[in-house]
Amino acid sequence: MEFSDFKFKFIDQFVGEDISTISEDSAFRQLPSWDSLTAMAIIAMIEDEYKVKMTIDEMKELGTIGEVFTFVSSRQLS
Repeated sequence: MEFSDFKFKFIDQFVGEDISTISEDSAFRQLPSWDSLTAMAIIAMIEDEYKVKMTIDEMKELGTIGEVFTFVSSRQLS
């Protein structure tokens, strides 16, 4: 799994965000379109695309897109 592909799919869940301004260190909760529905859409995308289950509590523990990527990558290897 490549970060660039993950970032595109992750940011695709946000409405109106410019992917060119997003990096691995971006705090996704600080994006203007972040809300609980976006959180659920990201969790669903992760399960559908990567076959990794993530709870809302696990999502709350992660602060950046890079941390979510690392979480998903580590779970795929398990």
